[in-house]
Amino acid sequence: MVVTTASYVVNAVDRHVIVTPDKVEVTAPRAAAPRRKTDTALADDDRGHPKLSAQYRYVVLAKLVNNISRASGHPSSFMVVQAGAVR
Repeated sequence: MVVTTASYVVNAVDRHVIVTPDKVEVTAPRAAAPRRKTDTALADDDRGHPKLSAQYRYVVLAKLVNNISRASGHPSSFMVVQAGAVR
């Protein structure tokens, strides 16, 4: 979950992979065309693998599940992702 000044942005992990640093297509379409509009809200995060190494990248890819206004208060169910919500 990402908290902004306006909302709680809830993402669910779609998949995770370990790749060599040259495999930028794993984050496509973002890597290939970062300004291109898509019909799906996506997020990715990558880290060195092993930790603090540049040998591999551990990449976590996620999809937007919900965007909840902070004005409505802290949602009690934001941590629960219904089965089948991520496809």
